Amino acid sequence: MDTEDVVFKEKRKHKRYLVKDRTFVVLGPDATELCHIVDISKGGLAFRYFIESKKLLEEYMELGILSGDNFYLENISVRNISDREFKNESSSSKLMMRKRGIQFGHLTPFQESQLEHLLRNNTLREP
Repeated sequence: MDTEDVVFKEKRKHKRYLVKDRTFVVLGPDATELCHIVDISKGGLAFRYFIESKKLLEEYMELGILSGDNFYLENISVRNISDREFKNESSSSKLMMRKRGIQFGHLTPFQESQLEHLLRNNTLREP
């Protein structure tokens, strides 16, 4: 079978949305690290980070989401799904950047409603 004949089945249960500028993942016990969110869904998100942040990512299985409109959602349990090098041709930075995909763990009803609010108000397309 040729690789051209292979059809990949989408594994995601939820549609992903691009986020507006100034929407970040917050890492670390003192919210010391901000990483730009690439896209988000009801089930998880992907974000870019510099390799120096990798230790924080390995130590903490919870994160927060911060957005420019005074939105902050904290203590979200997560599971790592993917982690790969991120090629950013437009950046002049020599630091190595990566992209990590995470799946949300159990969300409380409050966290679910806040996530819905974020999807409605901070994505580039209407969910």
